[in-house]
Amino acid sequence: MTKMEPADARRFVPCFDEPEYKAIWKVTVIHPNGTRAIANAFEISETTEADGKWKVSTFEPTPIMPSYLLAIFVSEFEFDESYTKRGVRFRVWSTPDTKDKRKYGLKAAVTYMETLERYFDIEDVMKKQGLYDKWLGNLVTMKWWDELWIKEGFANYFENMELNENRDMRIIRNEIVAGLDYSMEKDSLAASRPISSIMDMPIELAEIYDILSYDKADDLWKAFDEVVEGVEGPDGRKLNLVDVGGRWSKQMGFPLVTVEHFNSTTLKIKQERYLKNPKAIEPQKYISSNYGYKWDVPLWYQWDDKQLHYKWLKRGAHYNEPLYIQMKPKDVPIVINADRRSYLAQNYDAEGWKKIIKQLRENHEVSCISSSLENA
Repeated sequence: MTKMEPADARRFVPCFDEPEYKAIWKVTVIHPNGTRAIANAFEISETTEADGKWKVSTFEPTPIMPSYLLAIFVSEFEFDESYTKRGVRFRVWSTPDTKDKRKYGLKAAVTYMETLERYFDIEDVMKKQGLYDKWLGNLVTMKWWDELWIKEGFANYFENMELNENRDMRIIRNEIVAGLDYSMEKDSLAASRPISSIMDMPIELAEIYDILSYDKADDLWKAFDEVVEGVEGPDGRKLNLVDVGGRWSKQMGFPLVTVEHFNSTTLKIKQERYLKNPKAIEPQKYISSNYGYKWDVPLWYQWDDKQLHYKWLKRGAHYNEPLYIQMKPKDVPIVINADRRSYLAQNYDAEGWKKIIKQLRENHEVSCISSSLENA
């Protein structure tokens, strides 16, 4: 089995081995008799050599694609086959002793493929490729590896969306929360990195295949998806996702959002960078002086278990600009980041915690409180 990503295709065949360069690939595989060969296109012929020991499998030319997606697999695996509603053939291969798992995988894969086709409104764009790489990876391809997080984070995000529709919600929620916890644990260190990190040499690329490119990026996709459609940006105009999103992708870390009682009728909400060890020394190459560890934070909050509210906690021109909101009745607690819609940690002053504790003692099943406290 080959694995070309990120920069090993050049060791397999002479090529321009960078993601922005694409080509049509014509593949022929000579492999032992008794095995099957798979590549990025449908097989058009299979012949046996005169000695009877070798087979020659020839494949259709691929769609135009980058070198890192080139794949060849030779095995003694067996397959099960099915078709999507649009007639796209789908095969899942595995060892002969895993037939039951293969059938389950085939059913799930066909369902996912149909969902992806509806989501993008584009039919199967590449006959044989990873489910998500067909779209973000081939149809839309990053220019360089500093944008790896876009495709890998999206794959994780969409996988979670799909699983939520097809399996027990509580099980999947636990898996999503675990990924969020792991990524925030690393991102709270001074030795973290921006998910959009400049890598000039192929030898450096292994650094970016980490939990940040997958799970933090997944979390940011979720947060962006919540605010993109029909929502104003922090300046009151149409949301500029390049500007707002760049502060999340091009600087490491995340904000700690704190709710304080400003006076008897008003709450003050502020942000600062969260560091597990504020005295730790940051890697020089990742110090983000251009951004100053300030974010435009899409802030979701609730009172009790009622309507969900949304406001921007703005980064401010020269300092982190607080957000002031009016309090509800005296004993009703405010809960920020309900359902963990944003990538942040939260805290409350003593009065805020007192109200939350009182609410939990009276009714611990208030869902907005339990989900929010997972990252407090």
